Amino acid sequence: DIAYPTDLNLLNDAREKTDEMIDAMHQPFVGKRRRPRTYRPKARRDYLAVAKQKKPGRKKIRRAIGKQLNYLRRNLKHIEANGGKPPRFMLSLDQRKNTMHRHGITIVLPVMLAFCFCSGCGDRQQTDGGDKQEDGVVRREGEPDFVQALDEELMDAAIDEAKSTLGTFVSALKAEKPDMSNFAIKKGYTFGGEEKEFIWINEVKLVGTGFEGKINNEPVNNIGVKLGQSVRVKRDEVADWMFMDNGRLRGGFTIAALVYGSDEQKQYEKNMKIDWSEYQFLNAKK
Repeated sequence: DIAYPTDLNLLNDAREKTDEMIDAMHQPFVGKRRRPRTYRPKARRDYLAVAKQKKPGRKKIRRAIGKQLNYLRRNLKHIEANGGKPPRFMLSLDQRKNTMHRHGITIVLPVMLAFCFCSGCGDRQQTDGGDKQEDGVVRREGEPDFVQALDEELMDAAIDEAKSTLGTFVSALKAEKPDMSNFAIKKGYTFGGEEKEFIWINEVKLVGTGFEGKINNEPVNNIGVKLGQSVRVKRDEVADWMFMDNGRLRGGFTIAALVYGSDEQKQYEKNMKIDWSEYQFLNAKK
């Protein structure tokens, strides 16, 4: 059951989950810049000071709610200032299951009610609740866009380069360095005979001569796997790989193929410190 928006426990839960999101968004920048201040210990103390009382008065409850709302507003501002949504592969599966998009900002589900309580819901955007398709791209609420129409020649070149450099990913995975994180691989799953839908797999670890991980986005088609399912992938099935190295994207060749030359190029350069010169297939196209 979902508690009423003014419930103190709900607000505390929402605040804690936004703290976790801020932690995930800051992970690539550890040691490079300070984590946004969220007053987590103080907020927790303020919550417990009232929550532990058997029969707190209404004034105490209202005052405690006001404090938690202020902490929550502060966290939401940090999330919005940092681009609104972390790359989904940076979030754990539990965090992903609790996320939705509202006004372009990824917000954990318990925050949705609290956010409406903070700012009012009169400006809520109406949606048809379904996926939207335009120009061969299926835009999905809370999930990566599913691209149907693309430069197949460029994408094939990206996949070839990813396959030929897979050793770099394996070496980094084995190194277990603290400044390397968010390891993920991509595999194409067949549907409808010969078509393929490519899915990112995170929480990757080496198993035998291949990999094991968890499906990291909800499939569009019936491909026999679902979000969060553990799967094994052979090395020759890997279509792409990626990880973050000191806040910089390594690999992600199919991402580069989709983003390079698009309106999102500069955003990816800024947020993920992409060096386009590292992608040989892009240089060959010039």
